[in-house]
Amino acid sequence: MGEKNKKYRLLTEKYVAGEISADEMAVLDAWLNNTQYNKQLFNKYKQEAELKHIETADNDWNKFAGKYNIEGKKTNNKRLIIGLSSIAAAISIIVGLSFQLNDTTFDEYSSLIIEETETATSTTLHLADGKRFSIDERHALLATDEEGIHFSQDDKQYTENVKSAQSDLNTIQVPYGRTAQLTLDDGTQVWLNAGSQLIFPIHFNDVDKREVMLIGEGYFDVTPDKDKPFKVLTEEMTYTVLGTSFNIRSYNNTPVVSAVLVEGSLKVERNSTFNKQQTILEPGQQCNYYNSDAILRVRKVNTAIYSSWKEGYLTLDKNNIRMLAKQIEQFYNCEIKVCKELQNMPVQLSGKLLLDDNVELVCKALCDLTGVNYKVDNNRIEFYVQEK
Repeated sequence: MGEKNKKYRLLTEKYVAGEISADEMAVLDAWLNNTQYNKQLFNKYKQEAELKHIETADNDWNKFAGKYNIEGKKTNNKRLIIGLSSIAAAISIIVGLSFQLNDTTFDEYSSLIIEETETATSTTLHLADGKRFSIDERHALLATDEEGIHFSQDDKQYTENVKSAQSDLNTIQVPYGRTAQLTLDDGTQVWLNAGSQLIFPIHFNDVDKREVMLIGEGYFDVTPDKDKPFKVLTEEMTYTVLGTSFNIRSYNNTPVVSAVLVEGSLKVERNSTFNKQQTILEPGQQCNYYNSDAILRVRKVNTAIYSSWKEGYLTLDKNNIRMLAKQIEQFYNCEIKVCKELQNMPVQLSGKLLLDDNVELVCKALCDLTGVNYKVDNNRIEFYVQEK
C-alpha cells in the first residue's frame, strides 16, 4: 500500500474511533471529495476499522467477564457497549456518512459521462436506448417533448421518437470549438459551451424533481415550477432553483468551480461529506469554489462576461491578453503562450471578440485589435511582440 493510502487509512481509523482532530478532518474531507474512487476507499477503510473495534470490544469484554467471574452473558450488545464507548461522539456522523456515500445518484450519472475525445468535431447525442447521432453544426439545436427529441442536421429536421421514463438518461457531448442549445421537456433552455456534456431525461415524469448533470460549462434559463425545483448536479456542487437564469462553469481538473446568477435566486450547495457549505446567490453575484482551500466565495460581477459565449462571442471588460488567452485556450482546447513582454504590458481590452470555427481567425482578430503578432506550431499558439 502506498504511503498516501496508509495516511488516509489511519485518518479513517481515527475518525471511526472519534479521535480525529479538526485539522485532520479537513485533510480527510479534501481527499474524500477529490474523486469517487476515494469515497470507495473510505467506505472500505471504515468497514475495516469498525470490525477492529468489534474485535477490541470482544477482548475488553472477555477481560471484564473474567475479572468478575461473569459466565454465559457475552451477548453482542454487551460486547459492543465497551468497544463503542470510545466512539460515541462519532456515531451520528458515521450514520449520516454511510447514507451519503451509499447514495447512488452520482454513480447513476457518472456512468453515463462520455470519455473526452479531443479529436471529436461533431456534437454527439447518446440516447438511453443505445442509439447515437452526430450533429455537424457549429451551434447544434435540440429540443425534447412528448414525441421525443428533435435536432437539425444539414438543414433537415429530424425527430427520434423516444418513450422513456425519468430514469432513462441521455448524454449530449459538445466538442471543443462548438456549442449547443437544448430545450428540455419543461421548456427550460440550456446552452452548452465547448468541451461540455449534459446528462438529461427526455421527459420529466417524476412528480417531485427536475434534475440534470453538467460537466463543463452551461447557461440555464429555467422554466419556473414551484412544485418541482430544478437541480443541476456537478461533481463538486448541487445548484437548486425554482425559475432563474444562471451560468455554471465546472470543467474536469479545474482549480475553480463557479456559478454566476443573472436573474432569480440560486442555492449553491457543496457535495461534501463532512464540511458542507451552502449559499444563496442574488442577481449579479458569482460564487466560486476553490479546490485548494475548499471554500465558497461570493462577489459581484458583470454577468455579461460569463454568459456572452452563448451568443457566439466573448465580452471583454478591461481584460489583459493573458486572461483572454485562457478563455481562448478553453474554448478551442489548444495551448497558448503569451510572451513575458505582453504579460507585463498594461494593455486592457474592452469590446467583443467573435468566436469563429477557426481559432487562427480569432487570433488574427485579436492581433489586429492589439497590434501584437502570433505564430502557430502544431496545436500551440504563441503571441509575441515584433522586434523593431
